[in-house]
Amino acid sequence: MSKAIQPVVLAVIRKEGKYLLTKRVERDPEDSKFHDIWQIPGGGLEWGELIEDAVRREMREELGIEIRIIGLLPKVFEDIRGQLWHGIMLCYLCEMENDESMINLNDEASEYNWFTVDEIRKLPSFTETIKAIDLAETIA
Repeated sequence: MSKAIQPVVLAVIRKEGKYLLTKRVERDPEDSKFHDIWQIPGGGLEWGELIEDAVRREMREELGIEIRIIGLLPKVFEDIRGQLWHGIMLCYLCEMENDESMINLNDEASEYNWFTVDEIRKLPSFTETIKAIDLAETIA
């Protein structure tokens, strides 16, 4: 297996002071410790894809919704998970295009919910999740 750095786009979706998180489904036994972790929805950037197009595509694929991008959070996040994965994460503050849209999860998540910042701090999640949410809180 060749090692590569994976560019990842994440959508920090905010609505009425709460943030949308999904509960991760991890099928790879080597990454089982990441199963049932709450996370910001998103995924890998594909070759030749514009970054903001990737954010929109990922939200259509993972949540079945259209989003409006407010802006790029002013920090690049990075995570190295063992010897298998090294990700560089670009996080975008977003809103749902239509607040009444139904969220339809794909097979990458078992559930979703809207959480306050205080609630997120108590969830099992990636370190970058709360860091990104905290940064989003500084943006009006």
